[in-house]
Amino acid sequence: MKKKINMLLLLLLTSSLLTNPAKAAMYADGGGGTASGTISSTDTCKYGSYSGLSLGSLHAIRMSMVDSNGNRVAGTNSIDLTNKNTGGVANLTKYMMKVANDLPDGVWVHRLDGNYNRNEIIGGKPTAAINNTYGEYQIYYWNKLPYFNVAGTNSGGTILRRYFETNFGTTDIEDMKKIFSLMNYNGYNDKTIYNNHYILIEPIFYLYTYHPISEISNNKCNVTQTFYYGTGTEIFKMIVRDNTFYNYGSVNGTFQDIGTRVHDTATVAGLREADSIMNNRDAIKNYALTSSPAYGLASMHVWMTSVFEDTRGCTDLKGTTHYYSKEPSLSILDFDNKYCPGTRDPGYC
Repeated sequence: MKKKINMLLLLLLTSSLLTNPAKAAMYADGGGGTASGTISSTDTCKYGSYSGLSLGSLHAIRMSMVDSNGNRVAGTNSIDLTNKNTGGVANLTKYMMKVANDLPDGVWVHRLDGNYNRNEIIGGKPTAAINNTYGEYQIYYWNKLPYFNVAGTNSGGTILRRYFETNFGTTDIEDMKKIFSLMNYNGYNDKTIYNNHYILIEPIFYLYTYHPISEISNNKCNVTQTFYYGTGTEIFKMIVRDNTFYNYGSVNGTFQDIGTRVHDTATVAGLREADSIMNNRDAIKNYALTSSPAYGLASMHVWMTSVFEDTRGCTDLKGTTHYYSKEPSLSILDFDNKYCPGTRDPGYC
């Protein structure tokens, strides 16, 4: 029996090494910025590659408040939130989240300092590097953040929008107040103020890249492995800065994957709709960090008015448009049972 168990363990270990040769061979280089080693993969040795795109396991976003021109609302700050709770903390409590369980000893996870939003980064906001050898970063645990990452689809933005426009300002309004307090935003008390404001939402990613540096044989090469953590725009900026890819096509695939999981579907708050370039890898790579034109890649906006009101509204007989307040006791589906002032027709008039 013992012999069979030992044989099974040996087979499992052998299988692990064969399916993940890069991780088994990686070791820290002298500077700590990357890991070095060998990998057996024809495609990676030819093009370079990326892996560990763990938006799903991180399940995190950065929230900022911007005006209709895309400028940060004065006095507010951006905060990062996740529904991953490895610290055993209470809801909307900050803790140190470990994002890099596979980080080789002594190797850094690269990120940018400052918690800037997409508009600010593509506008040239200075962002210094923070190198973390433990892969742990401060973040707020939020148990209401919906699961918005669906592998192989671009439905993340739809899921997030549905939550923020249906629950955030109604059933979860106490969470909303706490989050806005953390952001130092109090404009939600006055419609004349919040009607010009948008919540800018950016998914946070953790990934690593393989960069081939010399060939050993037809399908084996020496590579460096670099680890990154941050919003999609921060990831864009770091991998361009570090030139950690080898082939143009591989870069484009990464940019497309990150840029389209959540994106703006309409031009708003300083960023253009990204639907028109969704399937164009070259365009996504070329426009990922440009401010003219500035596309809503790896980001989306939620109009503050839509958090509190059903913005489909209706137009009365005098041509005035009315929006309906959302009430926690009512479903958004109750819209069709409300009457537009001056008519007896429910919903659109």
